[in-house]
Amino acid sequence: MIKNKKQFCRLLLLWVMAYFNINKGGDKKMNSTMYEPLHTLSEARDILYYEKKRQQNKIYFIKQKLYGVLMIIISVAFFFCIEEPEEISMALLLFASIGLYAIFTKQKILVIEGWNDGRY
Repeated sequence: MIKNKKQFCRLLLLWVMAYFNINKGGDKKMNSTMYEPLHTLSEARDILYYEKKRQQNKIYFIKQKLYGVLMIIISVAFFFCIEEPEEISMALLLFASIGLYAIFTKQKILVIEGWNDGRY
């Protein structure tokens, strides 16, 4: 029988530690039954290279979409700044179309400084 609050808290703490398999050091025990294959050094390098490349591609496409949004903003600014209708239509067509294409394409269309496709 639980007599006071302190004893109740201790029992609760012991129950939580037992439930989550927490040792006294505060670390959680990991019981893994998953098999992870071992890789050679060259395979590990290839895996790291492709993970790095995937991250670089992700950053590249985020930049490309931001440049596309910037081009659309520039085309809207041209619409309000230029008074002659011929120049407005050409600026809107040029910047808005390139901006929309940059936003919605899955291809690399911009040349961003520092982009290098070299392997090592």
